[in-house]
Parts: sequence; C-alpha cells; structure tokens
Amino acid sequence: MSNHRTCLSQCLDAMQSERASILVRGHALSEAELARVAALESASAKVMWALSDLQGQSGGGGPTPPLPEPEPEPLPEETIALRDGRYSGGNDEQAIELRVDRGVSAMISADIFQNGPNGERTWLASLRTVPGEAVEGSEGAWEVVAEDQDGSLILGELSATVTATEPFTTSVGLILDQPATGIVGGLPHHFVATWRSAELRGLGLEVEREIGIAEEPVFQRASGETVTIGSCLATAGFARRDIGQPSQIPSPTTQGGRWGTAQLHALMVQHAQDPLTRAKEGLHLLRLHESTLNGLMGIMFDSGGDLPRQGSAVFEREIQTFYPLDSARKTIQTTLHELGHALNLAHRFEREVGRADSLSFMNYDSRYLGGGNEQAFWQDFDFRFDADELAFLRHGPRPAVIPGGHDFHTVPYWSEGNGGYVPYMPEEELTFITLAIRGPNGTTEPMVFDFLQPVFLEAELTNVSGETIELGDFLLDPKSGVLDIVVRRVEGGGGGEPPALWVPMMQRCRAGIQAMGAIDPSLLDVVPNGGSMTRNLNISFGAAGFTFAEPGEYEVQAVVSLHNDQDNRNYIVPSNVLRVRIAFPHSRQEEEDALILLRDDVGQYLMLGGSRVLERARRDLESVLDRRSKGKMTAVDGLSANILRCMGIDAGRPYLLRKEGALTPDSGNRGQAAELLGKLSPTVLKRYFDANTAEATARLAAKHRQYA
Repeated sequence: MSNHRTCLSQCLDAMQSERASILVRGHALSEAELARVAALESASAKVMWALSDLQGQSGGGGPTPPLPEPEPEPLPEETIALRDGRYSGGNDEQAIELRVDRGVSAMISADIFQNGPNGERTWLASLRTVPGEAVEGSEGAWEVVAEDQDGSLILGELSATVTATEPFTTSVGLILDQPATGIVGGLPHHFVATWRSAELRGLGLEVEREIGIAEEPVFQRASGETVTIGSCLATAGFARRDIGQPSQIPSPTTQGGRWGTAQLHALMVQHAQDPLTRAKEGLHLLRLHESTLNGLMGIMFDSGGDLPRQGSAVFEREIQTFYPLDSARKTIQTTLHELGHALNLAHRFEREVGRADSLSFMNYDSRYLGGGNEQAFWQDFDFRFDADELAFLRHGPRPAVIPGGHDFHTVPYWSEGNGGYVPYMPEEELTFITLAIRGPNGTTEPMVFDFLQPVFLEAELTNVSGETIELGDFLLDPKSGVLDIVVRRVEGGGGGEPPALWVPMMQRCRAGIQAMGAIDPSLLDVVPNGGSMTRNLNISFGAAGFTFAEPGEYEVQAVVSLHNDQDNRNYIVPSNVLRVRIAFPHSRQEEEDALILLRDDVGQYLMLGGSRVLERARRDLESVLDRRSKGKMTAVDGLSANILRCMGIDAGRPYLLRKEGALTPDSGNRGQAAELLGKLSPTVLKRYFDANTAEATARLAAKHRQYA
C-alpha cells in the first residue's frame, strides 16, 4: 500500500507540474492547451481522491470524504503590445520621455529630467536597451544602459506595463545598478507616461531664405509619393516644428553676390531668433544662393560656444548648377545631410566609418562606391539614413544628438552594434604625390610657439609622378572631409595622450569631391611633374575648442584619403610628423590674458579672421594688443601679430549687418584695413605665419592700399 501511495503522489506531482508549465507561458492558450489543462485538473482530482481513500484505510478512521473539486486558477491575461512612438510623463519629482521603437530599431530608450520649481526641466540621464537585445513590442522588462551628466555608464532594468489604451498609457519602472546624477541606485523608480506621437523626438527648425529662393523643395517619386524635408525628418523619427520667425535675407552687394565664411557666421548669429546659447532640440537653416567657394553646396556651423552644431546653410543656386535636372532631389538630400551633421552624424565615406557603399543622406553621390557611380546611387537612393544612424538619432543619449550637446564627431555610433558595421578597408599609400606640412619660415624641424599664439601651418601636395597630373585644392581643405589632421600631445620618452582628430568649426560639403580618377574637372588644376599646390592650416581652434590650450609638446600629422572603387581600397598620402612646442606663460600678465584668450568667442574670432558681430571678442583682443604693445598697436609677438591680422581683414570685409531691426549693407573701411595690415612687415609675417598665409596677407594689404 505504501508503494501504491508513493506512485500516486509522484503521478500527482507530474500532472500539477505540467499544468503549471502550460499556465505560465505568457500567451493566450489554444483550444488544445485549454483541453489539456482541464484533463489534468480532472485526473489530479481523481488521484487526490484515491490518496485520501488510501489514507483513510491506513488510519483506521474510515474512508475520508472526497475533497471538493479545486477551483481552477485564473488564466493569465494576454499581454498588451506597446505602441511605437514617443511617451511623456513622470512622477512628482522627475519627468520621463520614453521612446518605443519596435518597427525600425527594435529598441526602447528614455530621457530622465528633474522637475524644477517653475516648470523648467534639467536633464539627468539617458538610457536605452543594451545593444543586441531586440524589443519585440509586448510589455515586459529589458536590460538597459544609462549615461548621466558625468558621462558615467550604468546598467539597469526598465519595465513597461500598459495601464490604459484610451489614452494609451504605460507604467514605467526603472532600477539602476548604481546611482546616476539625481537618480538613486538600487531602488525602484516609477513613472506614468502617455503616448504623444508616432515620431520619437521633436526638432524645431528656423529657416531664413535669401531673396529669390523659392519655397521649400518638393520631389515627386515615380510611385507618386511626395518627398519633403519634413517627410524625411519624420521617417528618421523627428516631428518637425517651426521655431523663431522666418525672414528673407537680401543678397550681398559685393563678392559677386556670394557669401563668405565670416558673413555666413554673421548671418547665423544675427538672424537666429531662437536662442543659440544652450543645448536644445532646435536648428537654424539658411537657404542661400551661392558661397565664395566654388562647388560648395552646404555647410554646418560647429564653432563651439554660441553655435555648437546649431546651424546649417544650403546653397541652392550652386546645387542647380551641378544638378540642373534633379535640383529638388539634390536640395532635399543636401539639406538632410547638413541637418544630419548638426545632429552629430559623420560622413559615411570617412576612413573611420568605412561606408563608401552607403545610400544614406550622409554619403555623397560622387563618393558612392569610390566615385563615378552617381547614377547607381540615385537609382537606389531611398531618402533615408542607415540603420546605425537611425539607431543613434532615435535612441542616442540626448546630449550626443541634440544641437549644443556633445562635440561633433565624438560619438562612434557606427561601431557600437546599432545595426551598422565597419568593414575592413585596406589602405595603401599613393606614390605619385607627396604631402608635407611646415611651420613659419617653412621649417619642418621642431618649433616653439608662444603661449596661446595661434598655430599656422602650411600643407603642400607635390607631384612626383614623372608626368603632368591634375590636383584639386580641396585635397588640402580639412573642412571638406578629405584631409585629416591628427594631433597628439606627447611627453618625455615618447609617451602621452592618444592621437585625436582635429575637427574644424565648420563642415563643408562640396560637389565633385570624388575618388581616384573621378573628380570633377572644374575643381582641378594642372600640376606639372615636380610642381605643387599649397594651402594654409590654422588648427588653433576647432569644434572641440582650443587645440593647444596647454603648454607642452605636440605632434601634428596630415593625411589625405581617397577611396578607389576598382580595388575597394583607401589610398592615403600621409605627411611628415611635425613637432610643435607650446611655451609656458612668461609672466603673470600672460596667465591673466588666458582668461580672455581661451574663451570660445575669441577662438571663433581668430579662426574667422575677425568678425564684426563678435564685438566683445574684438574689444577684449584689442585691449590685449594695446597692453602688449604698450599702446603702440604693433606686432610685438605672435599673438599680437595674429590679432592685428584679424582686425585688418575684418575692417575691409563687407557685411550685411542688422541695425535698428533692419539689415544694412556695410562695405567695410579699406583705409583702416590697409593701416592695420600695413603694421605687419614682411619680417613679422615670415616669423609668425606660414608662407601661404604671409603671402596672402601681404597681397590683401596691397589691394586695400590701392582702393583706399
């Protein structure tokens, strides 16, 4: 009897275990599963009756009455699918912006904010599901990684449970393994968030048009679908909204009606009605005719300070010149390309990214598959970003994406497992051209610059092929994405910091900059064997601030990179490595000057060759010049020579300046420009500037004297 009872008990355990395994599977039960559960419950009741009968027989108290039929446990309700889109809500102390993205990136992300007393919000941290964990859409829990104000990375768990469908609302739970800024670690945090829109993020756009520029371009696809800037942003996950007050800009009356770099900067500063002094979900777009640089179709301002990734310009007449039959399509692609830069996206063809095969907005049709494949690019182009770009735009940490946040080109989203890949791209050095960089006096030997003296170098490409070839000056322009400048701070014995790519304060996107053997002929110059072309490099200030802010020794190297589709290789031309030493301050006054000279607006002023709209920077630099020259306003060192040069260039530069609410032409003062530039003698220019800059400055001074 004992063996019989043991057998029945084991049978009962097996049936109850099978019943439980069916009920905890987390989905609606099929008819077969429901029938099996009922059969198991019936059989279990009979076994329990048999066991009770056996116990009665062994206990001598007569048979135990049968147990009541057990009530079946309630079946779990079917889980509810989360709705893709943006949710907002919070709790009493904090706010949350939740992004559910099953359909495109299979991710969930969120931003956490601290609520302020007057309705303002302070960003605390961003989080997203860990790479490799796909979100399938039902409510549940997921492992996440968070990044806070300090840049710390913290693991945790995010859960979401649908609590209402009208309006669609979810209860959000968050536990971080470690504390983040303003968020306690190890304790649960609860939020209630309501669905707001299908787009995952908002983006404000303030647009200014030069007179004669038509309304925003519209492209009609063969399918009949209408493509606009707004529809492309929506596909990328952004809900566009208009900010500021759109206005029209008169065309410049000088320089052939074209815009120079400093004038573009002034336009951006003067026309931006939405603030430029904080990180926010807002961009400024200038739609203009032409720039002073041949082939320039778009530019992104990334000057740090007031304009960190907050502005772009597109030159539509230049686009029409190069793309007369498809100007609307190219204008939309170029606009999204520049807005992508402002949202921290890099070129796809860059060596570090390695995606010359990309059909993204961020590639050039002229660089597609190494160049010469424009027709194939446009045939397959679908007005989209690549998968890794979309994952970053939709779910990247808030400061990394929004204008005014992290420095440009500092987030390697293309290698973080977000849907992209980095194919191995073999590199080979070209042998028919050489690249050299030199300092003042044409030296390639180690040199010393004064503390905070702007560092001017010269880059030279030389034809050593044995025959006449064609080269373009854009090959020496770091703003065009072909020339990389790598800077490394070194210590005694060869140690020091890892190399860092110098990123200029503006990104230029030019037409016809292609790959080996496929460059637009209009951008090329004939260079005989042994001949060369040169260009100056002012690398003192860039998107990440001052390059040589600390005294010490640095190594600088330039690399030209072109892709060749024929053998799928990057061909590079590396320069010599130039050793630069930044001297320590010689006096307390020089240390005090650093409080002025290390400001972002001063860095912008010196990089732009002066600016009429950076008044505070000009006044403070003038006071430094006056103090160093003891009131004589002459060049007594490298810094004062640079200040004089910038003031002189800007004095003779034409502008459209906003005065009393209206744009007024200002043709500049040639006499003042000639006087200031005349203070820079040939000896001073040779000592403190590279040969290219020295020659151009002397030539400009002579031109102003002629017309003054």
